[in-house]
Amino acid sequence: RLLNMEFGRVPLAANIPAGGSTDVVIDLELPDEVTPYVLKIDMVAEGIRWFEDAGSAPFYLPLD
Repeated sequence: RLLNMEFGRVPLAANIPAGGSTDVVIDLELPDEVTPYVLKIDMVAEGIRWFEDAGSAPFYLPLD
């Protein structure tokens, strides 16, 4: 089940060209350390839309 749609945001240090990549550090505090979680990571153009809504695939990261 979805716990929080706005769990956290991390700004990019610079513009990333199409097809480019960058490393991003995300500090998280999970509700508990026993439950396995899956973190869904998607980019957002603030005030415009989430990239997933434009056809981009979000990244799913299991946290267990």
